[in-house]
Amino acid sequence: MKNAKSVAKLTFAIVIIALMIVVVFLIFISQLSKDNNETQTNDVIELTFVCAYQNEQWSKAILESVNRFNESRSDIHVTCNVQYEDQVYDEALNRLYATDNLGDIVQLKTPYYFAECGALSEIPIDVYDDVKNVYKYRDRVYGVSAVTTTVGIVYNRALFDRYNIEEPKTYQEFLQICRKFKDNKVTPLLVAGSDLWHLEFLYNHYFQSDFVSNNPDWTEDEDFSFVDSEDMNNAMYNLKNLFDKEFVNDEWLITEDSSTAYLMTQNSAAMLYTGSWTSREIHDINENFDIGWFYIPNDDGTCTVSETNDAYLCLTKECSNDEDKYNAAIEFLKFFYSEDNYDMVLETLNGISALKDSQNIERNELWQKIVTGYESSDKQTNSIGDESFPQGFEKSVLTDLRKMLNAELSIRQFLKTCDKAWNKEEL
Repeated sequence: MKNAKSVAKLTFAIVIIALMIVVVFLIFISQLSKDNNETQTNDVIELTFVCAYQNEQWSKAILESVNRFNESRSDIHVTCNVQYEDQVYDEALNRLYATDNLGDIVQLKTPYYFAECGALSEIPIDVYDDVKNVYKYRDRVYGVSAVTTTVGIVYNRALFDRYNIEEPKTYQEFLQICRKFKDNKVTPLLVAGSDLWHLEFLYNHYFQSDFVSNNPDWTEDEDFSFVDSEDMNNAMYNLKNLFDKEFVNDEWLITEDSSTAYLMTQNSAAMLYTGSWTSREIHDINENFDIGWFYIPNDDGTCTVSETNDAYLCLTKECSNDEDKYNAAIEFLKFFYSEDNYDMVLETLNGISALKDSQNIERNELWQKIVTGYESSDKQTNSIGDESFPQGFEKSVLTDLRKMLNAELSIRQFLKTCDKAWNKEEL
């Protein structure tokens, strides 16, 4: 019996010791795994990409690019910091810069001010060599254009067919179309005046077609005055006329740009002056909606279309202070322009390639019409807010433009405020 008890005690002791060894081993393995995971986490380079919510399609293209990149790399992770601003994007950027939160990769409309104050780092040639539109400051490249965009009229084909209306060949025909829709109790033109940057589309069109084309060297004229310019007065008269004739939606002041695609699918208006990306957004809402597209013609039947490269991808100086981060950011830029990803970007926006070599993409009929019309028309590249204008001009003028269109300011009063903003005087 004693032997049996001794054996039992010995067996029990061995089991306890074995269990203790197993527990210690499991703790060791767990800690080793934890240390490995922490090491792997520490090896991941974290990047912040500050970008604008310009529209639903742009956000989709950027977020999809970031997701694709993150899935393709285990050593780099990009986080988007999307800035929505109902006034102008520069306002958000100025706040971020003032608090040292400009990120590592940043989307800029006009890199000039940030390059001038040393907030940006140079982009190497292996990134920009294939990019047609780059931003240079003192012969150094600080920004690469993400995509070229243009603006035109998206229209409801069903409404055009119902009233036997064809696309206009002159500006007077465009006004006649607006009159015919209004007479038939259909809102001719949808305007989203709640967002200042939506009004920028209209301002740029009339500024370019009626004024810039007649005054190619106006920025070099030291005595230039908006209020004394006959062309500028005509341009603003033509724009305000759309509102005075009640060709725009009654609630234009509180209508947001983000709602325009949906409103078009609800037959709220016959036409919308907007970027090519909105046509893609409309089809995302209703793939069967019959969309048409034309560029607003000039009086002589020609078209002056906008060529906009206001989405530059830049690298911050803060990013370049960390070699690993800088190299990782360069890898993201290369990935963005890689064929499969860039095809996706262009298709999402119905956009125009910013690369030197044209993308061999199969386009649908509407997208092809946008690109063909753009390529065959005269281009204007001056747009409010670019470096041809003083800093702060964009917000000041668009704020007062809204007042003018709402009959709170006369055209002359508005143009006086333009002069003050142009000369950086106190308003």
